[in-house]
Amino acid sequence: MGSLTANPTGPPMNAQITDPAVTLTDYGLAVECAVIVGLLLRTHVGDEVYRIWLVVFFGAAGAASLLGGTVHGFFKPANSRGRAILWPATLISILVSGLAVAFVAAHIELNNESEQMARAVAIALLTIMALAVVFASHSFAIAVAGYVPATLFLLYAFISAYERSGAPALRWGIAGVSLSILGAATQRLRVGVHRLYLDHNAFYHVIQGTAFWMIYKGAHFVSTTLPSIGRTHAITS
Repeated sequence: MGSLTANPTGPPMNAQITDPAVTLTDYGLAVECAVIVGLLLRTHVGDEVYRIWLVVFFGAAGAASLLGGTVHGFFKPANSRGRAILWPATLISILVSGLAVAFVAAHIELNNESEQMARAVAIALLTIMALAVVFASHSFAIAVAGYVPATLFLLYAFISAYERSGAPALRWGIAGVSLSILGAATQRLRVGVHRLYLDHNAFYHVIQGTAFWMIYKGAHFVSTTLPSIGRTHAITS
């Protein structure tokens, strides 16, 4: 396997991918997110707000996967010039995806006044965390702090909407978000299938890919159903 340590400013011309399984599964997630964004853009929606922020979510998640996969594959050394640029961009993309998730959850669960307040708080937190990434730390923990609470909020919003409406399609969203949280836990616990071919990072990407598709199926219902699935609207199953 090739090493990038011989050239700290960038990969040599004949460099091999340093983490092929992680890189390829990351790129697979990016392709999946691009497909989902395309499907969302072609969908006739009932509430445009949902589509806007779902597109932002999957678009930012896809960007994070593309950037993160490139770092793992071609700019892994900590002193790599490419890593210095691409890794902060990866973290910020994850933060943006968390912001979009929070906006979707707020639109489902909160009334108009509370939703506007939640948006303002989420934007302020994103700004603070993004500044921390740019000027203070490139720790993945910053991305986790921005993404996990928003994901839990979306899970709550899906469950609450399902309790109100009983719509079976929302089960996909609940299962998808739950699987995404489980996948993140397996990554943090470094649970993998094979040290080389499916380590904890690559295994997480496989789980996340399944979760993204399930979330899309639930989100598709949320964005197309009329009247809106939001708490402040009448709900039909």
